[in-house]
Amino acid sequence: METKRKHGILAKLGYACGDFYGGGSFLIISTLHMGYLILVLGLSPIQTSMILFVGRLWDAISDPIMGYITDRTKKRQAIPITGSLTCVDCYLI
Repeated sequence: METKRKHGILAKLGYACGDFYGGGSFLIISTLHMGYLILVLGLSPIQTSMILFVGRLWDAISDPIMGYITDRTKKRQAIPITGSLTCVDCYLI
């Protein structure tokens, strides 16, 4: 019989702080990007919100799909290499 290990509040806070940099930096970039789109390019706030929403929606769809793919891949090193080569190809085009 397996026993479940309980995690204390400090462990939970530690895991939450690990993503603070990634989530916080995305929030700052989104805020600056929204200001640029509204003030410099003259887009309406609704158009700007839709642009940022589409990016978040794409993340919500593609992240679980890629997680599923990588969990079932035997050679995990192939995924970052393939992604890197694809990014280089897109940059060069």
